[in-house]
Amino acid sequence: MRKHRFAYLPDYEGLLRQADLRSTRQMLHKRGPIITRSSSSETLRITVDGDSRRLYLKRLHVTGARRKWRGFLRNTFFGSSRIRSEWLVLLRLHDECLNPVEPIATGEIRTLRFLDHAFLITLELAGSTPLDELLPRELRRWSERDRRRFGKSLSHFVATLHDAGYVDRDLHWRNLLCVLPEDHEQPIRIGKIDSPRGSWPRQRLRRKRGALRDLAALDLHAPRYFRRTERLRFLRDYLGGADPRDLAREVLSVRPVVASREGWRPLRGETEVE
Repeated sequence: MRKHRFAYLPDYEGLLRQADLRSTRQMLHKRGPIITRSSSSETLRITVDGDSRRLYLKRLHVTGARRKWRGFLRNTFFGSSRIRSEWLVLLRLHDECLNPVEPIATGEIRTLRFLDHAFLITLELAGSTPLDELLPRELRRWSERDRRRFGKSLSHFVATLHDAGYVDRDLHWRNLLCVLPEDHEQPIRIGKIDSPRGSWPRQRLRRKRGALRDLAALDLHAPRYFRRTERLRFLRDYLGGADPRDLAREVLSVRPVVASREGWRPLRGETEVE
């Protein structure tokens, strides 16, 4: 027997209805441009007719006996499913003003408590572009002042997350949204989507390891776009002005581990920095 679970923020009921995403069945069969895809999940960008806002729909498909059994245990004995946990993480980040991206709906389809499909909908930041699309296209046009402004805005965003005790463990460019204000004196707005591994570890060592993994994920493609001095300046801003060389060595030591787990995913329009 199949059971459908659907939860949403009441303020966005009209938007979900307008986007035909008012039920788990509609979430399952919705079509749109695929932003990211893995062996078990996909993320779609949904355009709403008559509304300038866009949505991100993440779908998780559970196949195979091992994955289904794991989903059964997590829901029955060991807390929420992965998508449900991500929904709670994103809600907390938004409520604590750590992340401007707001999750607005989630859902699950289960058969005899075994998870078949899970869904998460987040609201796109107005005027934002994913970082893995923005930098290959726009970075060459930026002045030195704009490049510094970007580095300072990104370092402030990451430092704010880590200072609050949060580590993401999936802080890759494709999961970061960027809004460039017309006023060049204003900071660049950064938002985070897709946080399946995010948490607030209690142990100091786990927080440090998670923070290093976040910084290493951000640095994975950085050598192809930013000079060494810019990457060091980013770490210095992250540390609040302290010497970044020791932290840089730690990040470089962790980067191969992050790269091996992530797999090499070339960005569109790769650009070399001389």
